[in-house]
Amino acid sequence: MLYSSIDHISSENDWHILEKAHQRACQILGRDPKYHPLAEQVARTVIMFFARGERDYGRLASMTAKREINLFEFETETMGTNVRDMSIIVASRPKYFH
Repeated sequence: MLYSSIDHISSENDWHILEKAHQRACQILGRDPKYHPLAEQVARTVIMFFARGERDYGRLASMTAKREINLFEFETETMGTNVRDMSIIVASRPKYFH
């Protein structure tokens, strides 16, 4: 059985940090936190950094956004013109970054 990194999150404060970090990261990336096709990927990345020990929601959001931007750039470079669904990639491109 695989250990879920979310299993050890027990306090209400931890959930609050995760929620704020997810919302802020999605805001940075220009993604709707509930309806964007890649919003769940953002949540998984926030949880990954949280599981590694980061507890500041601002840093979690920033680290997550930077990772998502790097993944976006890597995917667009490696896929070249063979992009299956350009609409998801264009929609996931960040509008701004602080």
